[in-house]
Amino acid sequence: MDLGSAVLSAELALELLPEPHQTRLVPAAFAEGIFAAIIAAASGAELDVVARDATEALQAKAAHLDQAQTPLQAQPQLEVEPPMITRPAIIAETTVVNPDGIHARPAALIVQTLAPFDAQVTIATDRSEPVSARSPTALMSLGAQAGDVLRIEADGAGAATAVDRIVALVRDGFGELGRFGRRSSQDRAFDRPRPEGFDKPRPEPVEGPTSHPIGVSAGRVVGPAVRLPDPITEPDPTVSLPEAERPAAVERLASAAAEVADQLRGRVSVAGTVGELLEATAAIATDPELLADASLRVRERGLTPERAVWEAMEVAADSLREAGSRQALRVSDLYGVRNRTVALLTSRPAAGVPDPGYPFVLLAVDLAPAGAAELDPAHCLAIVTEEGGPTSHTAIIARSLGIPAVVATRGATAISDGTLLLVDGSTGELITEPTIDQQATATGVRSRERLAGPGRRPTTTAWLCLRTSHPMTTWPRRLSVVPRGSVFTARSCAS
Repeated sequence: MDLGSAVLSAELALELLPEPHQTRLVPAAFAEGIFAAIIAAASGAELDVVARDATEALQAKAAHLDQAQTPLQAQPQLEVEPPMITRPAIIAETTVVNPDGIHARPAALIVQTLAPFDAQVTIATDRSEPVSARSPTALMSLGAQAGDVLRIEADGAGAATAVDRIVALVRDGFGELGRFGRRSSQDRAFDRPRPEGFDKPRPEPVEGPTSHPIGVSAGRVVGPAVRLPDPITEPDPTVSLPEAERPAAVERLASAAAEVADQLRGRVSVAGTVGELLEATAAIATDPELLADASLRVRERGLTPERAVWEAMEVAADSLREAGSRQALRVSDLYGVRNRTVALLTSRPAAGVPDPGYPFVLLAVDLAPAGAAELDPAHCLAIVTEEGGPTSHTAIIARSLGIPAVVATRGATAISDGTLLLVDGSTGELITEPTIDQQATATGVRSRERLAGPGRRPTTTAWLCLRTSHPMTTWPRRLSVVPRGSVFTARSCAS
């Protein structure tokens, strides 16, 4: 506590604790003292030794400045011998076997696996430094791919069991072998027959930016464009909180993060892939390293909690981009959590999926899992995004819901609302204002997977490409919603 306000707040915190705790207050320098204390504590040192190391942390700097006497040197030194460390760290190595490596879902599984243990666990690869295994964003930033060897180190209560369980997860491919593999049921959806004359080969999966749109979820439909509302605006970086208000701001930050996680987990009842991705996104909302980074920005720089979240998420996003093109596809997950947290902190509604009152083709820069999971296949005919790739969460969720989707479509959000679009989720074809003959090629075929859960029964719906006397029925619609009295013609274009 090198500041007077820190002394007061620390003493107040101790008074508010419900029961006595083994706590030592020392006048150590903030940054250097914490760094020295963490190293000593992580090595298993007793409280007296940790306090001594924190207090002496500035001696090296004082010596460098050639100061004959420092306040630290004038303080009495604790005569405590460092204890012998009798419990060695648990170390294990294992090879990543799932095709997509450690992306959001595996990272969330590792974090969940460690929840019951008090052990300190780090994971590293040959190309990266060790990161905390309790931080999903740090795990994703490793960029670990199939064939990479993970080095897992743990110390503390339950370290051996924690390591064993992580090794078992990795060897099992995080449950993704044969499920999210290259020839999974989601990918086989691309093999569905298409109308005669529209048998263009599907582009091979490409990660990262491309020069052409990529079809990622099968189906050929026609509908009016509706753009996703703009996300939350960037918080003002010039606002500075008074020092007295910063502790309360940190508490608001933690509370908002927990509430966002609860909101996402409240929707995990959705079956299968969508629910798992929401669980992984919820883990990002309460990532301890992200929260620590944002909290430090509030305490040291006086940033508002919303601005601190914005900057901390941007740093994490840069780390994912540096980890490779595949991990860069997960940046939208971070931004989705960021936008929801900022909206909550500023008492503004988060941007959601629009509901124009009729079936539509959704246009967006990209979709976070939380937003994509809100899509209703009965209303959203297709998805077109400017970013994303075959393994992005937008693509995975679209295939799970059976919604045709095209990603990497430059300029998609520049298309005006109401523009009639033909979207082919198999070939990546996108046609604005298609002719009547082109509209007739829409099949409405969807690759919807069977959804688990009670009350779900297979249904069959007839779709036609209609041209009627009514202005709102020039795209595929259910016959039950065609306005009464409309005159229309129907052309069969596929079995």
